[in-house]
Amino acid sequence: MSDCRKTHSKEHCSDYTQTLDNQLKVPPRDNYPVKDRAQQRIFELELQLQSTREHLQALNDEFIASREELHRANIANIEYERQIQELRELNTELDNTLLEQERRNSELNRFFHLSPDMLCIAGLDGYFKQINFSFTRILGYSTQELLAQPFIAFVHPDDVEATLLEVQKLAAGHDTVGFENRYRCRDGSYLWLRWTATSYQGQIYAIAHDLTEQKLAQELKVRLLAAIETASDGIAILHENKFIYLNQAHLEIYGYSNPEELMGQSWEVLYNPEEIAQIKGQAFPLLDERGKWQGITKAKHRSGHTFDAEVTLSITPKGDLICICRDISERAQTEQLEEANRAKDAFIAHVSHELRTPLTSILGFSNLLQRDSQLNSQQLHYVDIVHDSGRQLLNLINDVLDISKITADKLQLEPKNFNLIQFLNEIVTVFLLRTTQKGLKFETKISESLPAIVNADETKLRQVLYNLLTNAIKFTETGGVTLKVDYVENLAAISTAGGNRARTPQKIRFQIEDTGIGIPANKFTQIFTPFGQLNGRVKQYEGTGLGLTISQNIIRLMGSQIQLESEVNRGSKFWFDLELLAFENNLVVKSSELTRRTSQCLRVPRKVLVIDDNDDNRDLIVNYLQPLGFILEEAKNGEDGLKIASKFQPDAILVDLIMPVMNGTEMIAKIKQQPQFRDLVIIMISANSHLILKPSEIDCHGFLSKPVNLEQLRKLLDRHLHLDWQFCQSPTRQDDLERDPLISNV
Repeated sequence: MSDCRKTHSKEHCSDYTQTLDNQLKVPPRDNYPVKDRAQQRIFELELQLQSTREHLQALNDEFIASREELHRANIANIEYERQIQELRELNTELDNTLLEQERRNSELNRFFHLSPDMLCIAGLDGYFKQINFSFTRILGYSTQELLAQPFIAFVHPDDVEATLLEVQKLAAGHDTVGFENRYRCRDGSYLWLRWTATSYQGQIYAIAHDLTEQKLAQELKVRLLAAIETASDGIAILHENKFIYLNQAHLEIYGYSNPEELMGQSWEVLYNPEEIAQIKGQAFPLLDERGKWQGITKAKHRSGHTFDAEVTLSITPKGDLICICRDISERAQTEQLEEANRAKDAFIAHVSHELRTPLTSILGFSNLLQRDSQLNSQQLHYVDIVHDSGRQLLNLINDVLDISKITADKLQLEPKNFNLIQFLNEIVTVFLLRTTQKGLKFETKISESLPAIVNADETKLRQVLYNLLTNAIKFTETGGVTLKVDYVENLAAISTAGGNRARTPQKIRFQIEDTGIGIPANKFTQIFTPFGQLNGRVKQYEGTGLGLTISQNIIRLMGSQIQLESEVNRGSKFWFDLELLAFENNLVVKSSELTRRTSQCLRVPRKVLVIDDNDDNRDLIVNYLQPLGFILEEAKNGEDGLKIASKFQPDAILVDLIMPVMNGTEMIAKIKQQPQFRDLVIIMISANSHLILKPSEIDCHGFLSKPVNLEQLRKLLDRHLHLDWQFCQSPTRQDDLERDPLISNV
């Protein structure tokens, strides 16, 4: 009862006692004696205690059972929540997997359509199922045209059988096959393609790479080898002083008929001991120093007699020895020698022409690839190597042609009037870019009083300045290069009496200074000789060693001479003075503006569509506007121009008046019917200025006559498009605007 008092009220305890009395059916206490009543009370209390204990035990058992049930419920709930969490994680993982798969599919799709190579999926039924953009770009067909015909229909007839054989291999279960064939373009020409194909689940997956340029190069190599084989001079190649190649002429000169008789033999078998000692003592030291030697030797014929041989020795970059020999024992036969010289000139011209044809594509398309933002850094590096190698080969071709003309006394000047200020502006543009790329400073000190128009051979003067400036940059690692152009006596501008057309001789000095490696005084004469490069520097610096020889001969033809001052490890200074006929001295551009113009470009790019059926005219405008920040598209006629304009949405159109398919007037009328082009800026271009009276008659904003004045074109676009110009910190890449003789000569 004490516990009851602690935990319950009196009323509750009384009720509880009464309940026990009723259950035990105890007689009323008044019916017992006192003693008995006490015992009875004790008995009742014991019963109550026993009942309470049993009741508490039941409650405790019930509590324990409830707690265990609750524990089991909690465990079940935890397991349920764990399973729910696992399902959520699986669902998240599945979502991520699907997203990753979608991303990969998207990347594969972009790779498929953006690849510069031709990618396709074809069925064993002989039809393309899917092709990428390169198919249409390279072959010229539309996607529908390519999908509508069997792929074998585009193969050259001579290659059909071999191509079908490769397809049969794929159908038979071959994993991968590789083959080459010729594919017809839309214009009827054929391209050489190298295919790599594999089959999977009844479909062919293939990639094609354009081999046309490589095939042309191989054909050219064969032609060059054939030319060497049929040359009248003996030509031999030696490795470690032993013959590894001899042409037929070389064998015949020395009395041999079979190359195997000399292959692997030393050159000494063709000379007597006395002559061998003289060659080793005199010719070889000069050969080691200059990389080339030419002289007369006493050669030994197979029959035993000796004869005079004119021998030219030169060392290749790989260390092989090139030997060109000629039997001059019958030099009296002048007529035959002159004929041989004419054949040599024709051969050089022919080889030059054959080399320039593929080089045009190599330089042009590699230049386009250099601007392709889809290429990664390694691919761009490869493209740069191709482009630079093409330029070096073109350099070599031009130098060989020029030196050939010089030795034949056929080099001639072609003077004409040209804008000296614009001429210098173009040169500064090019070499500001080149010095910036090499981390050098490029300074110009050009007199503001120079005449605007002068008379001289512009092309050859540019060639000389390019050679001198290129050498200055090539041999300078730190510091800078300076171009100075001024009157020899630094006189003020000479006013010309009698109007702008007066002709006044002006002696102008062109001077190039650098902070490069310098030239020893005892080598001043040597560097102006053919292949004259300083000993030990041939491999370090690229070049043929002909540039200064050619430049000196050009300046001598112009009545002057290249002068030189130099100090080893301090730098060099080259200059020459030319007396030039000057015109219109009032047309002067300040030299400070010269450099500013070279780095001007648009702050916000604008889009221009050029429509002209002449490729050269389009190239000129594109190459002029593109480096300025314009975005260009091209079309060959008005009909194509309308289609491109709808997709391109240009800010301005430059259109030729007379074109096939649809002329400029018709195109303008049709494009003006489209609401989005009613206010489009249109500039008409034509060689027949008399056909147009007023721009308003053809609903255009301006008119330019051919040849196009590029500065006037720029002013028209500036006026009508309200262009926003800025001065760039460094000029953009514009190889095709450099006016480089290497490019222009292609």
